[in-house]
Amino acid sequence: MASATELAAQAALYGIVSAVVVETLIRRLPVPAPGDRFRYRLCTLILPVALPPLFGALAPLRATEAFADLALFSTSRWQRLAVAGVGLRDLGLAVLGVLGAALVLRDIWRDALHWWRDRRALRPRGTHRGAADPDPVLQAEVEGLARRMGIATPRLLLLDTDAAILHCRGVRRPTVMVARGVVDRLAPDQLRGALAHELAHVRHRDVERGWLLALLRAVQWFNPVAQLVARRAALEVEWRADAEAAAVTAQPLALARALLTCVRGRDTEFLGLLGRGRVAALEQRCRRLLDGVPARQGRADAWSLTMVGAGLSVLLFFVV
Repeated sequence: MASATELAAQAALYGIVSAVVVETLIRRLPVPAPGDRFRYRLCTLILPVALPPLFGALAPLRATEAFADLALFSTSRWQRLAVAGVGLRDLGLAVLGVLGAALVLRDIWRDALHWWRDRRALRPRGTHRGAADPDPVLQAEVEGLARRMGIATPRLLLLDTDAAILHCRGVRRPTVMVARGVVDRLAPDQLRGALAHELAHVRHRDVERGWLLALLRAVQWFNPVAQLVARRAALEVEWRADAEAAAVTAQPLALARALLTCVRGRDTEFLGLLGRGRVAALEQRCRRLLDGVPARQGRADAWSLTMVGAGLSVLLFFVV
């Protein structure tokens, strides 16, 4: 039975190979819709977790020296080479682990700040510890957008704070959280676009997707490539929500202005961005909104994704 270090080395290598193959396919086919690209990248994150223990259980012959002669790449043979008494495989895994942990901890810190800011906004007063009475105009806007998007109206929570808070949360009971400062800061068409963005997250159950990405990142904390792929997958979720909001409201420029208005206001997080640290991502999102990127996924995506997953599984079978 393979050791934990061997499984981790295989998972890291599988993640790198899968990321290269999938990224090449996304660019060459090409795959324009963000929802489709998210699925491809999710496949990149799942295969390295599922395949090493599965191959070890179903094909123990892969651990033999004879199979190593047939393999495309053998991590065990790299372990025979040593640098300062440390096997090359273990040394490479340690370097990857440091880089992967740095990426994970950075994002954990950002998410912790996000959570703490929400808790402070909810704390001072009211039935919901900081929630103000529902705004009838805002509630009507959310209900109208929900009807147009074909979803049940989620709970609306209006926070009595100037912080730039506007996001959805809740797995079993979707909730759109809106700060009074955001309502006051945005023009009506900008607020409509921002709300449609959050309702697009509710429509696609993106909160669950976020938790799944977080779990896959935690399991593969030692692989920086997996961390970068997960970050890009999360960005695809934002791009799809942007595109759907622009399609529903027919005002992509208003949503782009909403993004710029809230980030300019103060250095706080808004719609998944962390102020100055995500200026490039903000600019890219605005450009995509103005270029009219498709929001819907292709009909052949399920079949092509199955073929890609099967092909990668066969390829990775010969990497031990």
